[in-house]
Amino acid sequence: MTLVPLTFIALFIILSFLIYRLCRKGHDCNNDSSSTDDSLTSKVAPLLPPPSPTISLDRINRLKEIKLLNELAVRHFGGCVKKALLGNEVVAVKIFNAEDKQSWEKEVNVYTMDAMKIGHENVLKFIGAMKKDIINEQGSVIIDLFIHLFFNSFGSLYDFLKNNTLTFDEAYKIILTACRGLFFLHQPGTKSDLAYPNKFSIAHRDIKSRNILLKSNLTSSIADFGLALVMDDRNNTAISQVGTRRYMSPEVLDCTISFDKASFLKVDMYAFALVVWEVLTRTITDEIKSVDDYKLPYEDRVGLNPSIEDMQQVVVEDKLRPNIRKEWLQHEACLCVCELNAVEDTWDSDPDARLTA
Repeated sequence: MTLVPLTFIALFIILSFLIYRLCRKGHDCNNDSSSTDDSLTSKVAPLLPPPSPTISLDRINRLKEIKLLNELAVRHFGGCVKKALLGNEVVAVKIFNAEDKQSWEKEVNVYTMDAMKIGHENVLKFIGAMKKDIINEQGSVIIDLFIHLFFNSFGSLYDFLKNNTLTFDEAYKIILTACRGLFFLHQPGTKSDLAYPNKFSIAHRDIKSRNILLKSNLTSSIADFGLALVMDDRNNTAISQVGTRRYMSPEVLDCTISFDKASFLKVDMYAFALVVWEVLTRTITDEIKSVDDYKLPYEDRVGLNPSIEDMQQVVVEDKLRPNIRKEWLQHEACLCVCELNAVEDTWDSDPDARLTA
């Protein structure tokens, strides 16, 4: 894997910030466009959609009757995600081990916030949660913890990229809708937001391609809030070094992060930039007729299971980032990127020097 200095990686990462800014502009200006996401020339639709239909109490009471089907994924800390039937509806069920109860509780707490109950089209929708006592063959009681979620038929972005290439339009849609979901999480509610007046900012703290799910129309849903931090008045401290090592920002890797709202949100944006890179590495354009096999960020340098020390060396000490194909910068959609003057500020090792949304 060829790695390049900080300055060059900023050329394409700023694309994600541009989209993120478009989301913010669409929200602040109350854009009333009726255009769809299918066109690259369409305007950004209003960010916050109308409240989605609420889940009926009857359906919540029927969670115990859910029928588990095939396994979709194995969770990093134990447990798994399974496809299931809730009546005639296909859903997804996250199963936690008792040892991972804290993560289950945190995710349930995030999903049961008022704003999350209303939901957003680019954040995975929550149905309910439950505990279940299971007696094993030795007669011991094992506690399984469940979270029931809407099913995304295309699975994780990570799995999709491993097996598929994208057109630029498809890549744009994935990035744009993921940005909208991330903006929804980051943006606090205001009195003018009728749907979400009391919403707190939420830092995800584990943004990665495995935690972005795809619907059949290739729109994104951000998932997995087991490490999320709600920025209310009670949360002014948090464990700094959490998340997936490969996606940790420089300040998280070297434990210099400031314990304030803006700092945690910038950590999410750093990780999201790596996701953008993953998407672009599998994108076919007029200038790029073929792409390499899918690889995780820094995989050629640190392998599949890097240590904190490995990532510190590459990201903090060497200040390197994944390679940028020169053809990406020849695509017309990147022309606006090259005209910006703040390239070096986009992915600075100092989080205070980075561009904000």
